[in-house]
Amino acid sequence: MRPSLMRLLAIALFLLFFVTGYVYAQEPLCPKDNLDVCNQTINKLQVKLDQLRTEKNTLSNKISYYNSQIQLTTLQIQQTEIQIASLSKQITDLESRLTRLSELFRRRTVEGYRLTVEMEPLTLLLASDNLSNFMTQLEYLRTIRLNDRKLMLQVEETRSNYDGQRTLAQLLARRLETQKQSLDQSKKEKEYLLQVTGNEEKRYQDMLSRALAEYEAIQAVFSGKGKESIVGEIKEGQRIASIISKESCNSDGAHLHFTVKDSQSNNTHNPFGYLRGGINYINCSGSSCGSSDGDAFAPGGNWLWPIDAPIKFTQGYGSTWATRNDPIIKSLYSFHDGIDIMSNSSSEVKAVKTGVLYRGAFTVRSGCQLRYVKVKHAEANIETYYFHVNY
Repeated sequence: MRPSLMRLLAIALFLLFFVTGYVYAQEPLCPKDNLDVCNQTINKLQVKLDQLRTEKNTLSNKISYYNSQIQLTTLQIQQTEIQIASLSKQITDLESRLTRLSELFRRRTVEGYRLTVEMEPLTLLLASDNLSNFMTQLEYLRTIRLNDRKLMLQVEETRSNYDGQRTLAQLLARRLETQKQSLDQSKKEKEYLLQVTGNEEKRYQDMLSRALAEYEAIQAVFSGKGKESIVGEIKEGQRIASIISKESCNSDGAHLHFTVKDSQSNNTHNPFGYLRGGINYINCSGSSCGSSDGDAFAPGGNWLWPIDAPIKFTQGYGSTWATRNDPIIKSLYSFHDGIDIMSNSSSEVKAVKTGVLYRGAFTVRSGCQLRYVKVKHAEANIETYYFHVNY
């Protein structure tokens, strides 16, 4: 068997028996000899998931959704495993057939060359006893060449099928790995949700309400609905506020939500495109502080930082670990419009650039006030927002 095929089958078998082998610790849900039953069950689960998406956002419905998603992905993994096993047999059969045909074609090529030399038409004519014998020899030569042509087409077709099945096997191996990751992700999200809520509906609704209220309040401020008052000119590096040291209006704890916004387009920008690099920090934006799955920390501008080092970085800009993995946050939004940071040395918040300082607040549905300060930069159209602060 060819080395490349051996590697491919080894990968497929590894994924089949080691990566997702734990699936078979329970009774298989996909009969190996009847994928139609598996497909019907998958379709039913997909319908159930669609229904759960439209139902009220409660903890019980969320857990039911995760359970159904886990069962669906488990079925899809088993379905892919069956396809890989079947495809592996087909590839082995095609490999054997291709080897046989290639060897036969090699022999026929050698024999065909010999016949071409020995049965050249003029040579045949001179060697034939009569015209009838000459015509018979020519027909024999034509038949041999036709059969050789058919054999060559068989080799080409078999090789094409072999290459196609090998490509499909590679796609299935990648799909299996993706499905395995999706299954692990769903299990982790379910476990995390049960952990942070204590499996209590009230706690879940409180967390959901706070996260939603904070998101809506910040969006309202960006839309000009915050109550603001002008303070006056402020210099780069000058103190403008202090981070609230404990939980505040819809904030789970002390941190600064820092946003850069274009006042004309109303679009936010990645703060790392403006803040200077080389600052001491710890990345706590992933599953834990210092974990490899955290958001990228890559400042590359020339602005001062709004807080003193060392920086504790808890969420990045755009698509973040939290928007992809936190079951509460990901149910509300998929894009984080700023960065969340705090200082391990000081609560002081400073202006990153010279401009005009505003103090503002927005009253959320619960009645509390989300406080913030804003600096309109001397540079055209740029504003910076600093949320969860006192002034």
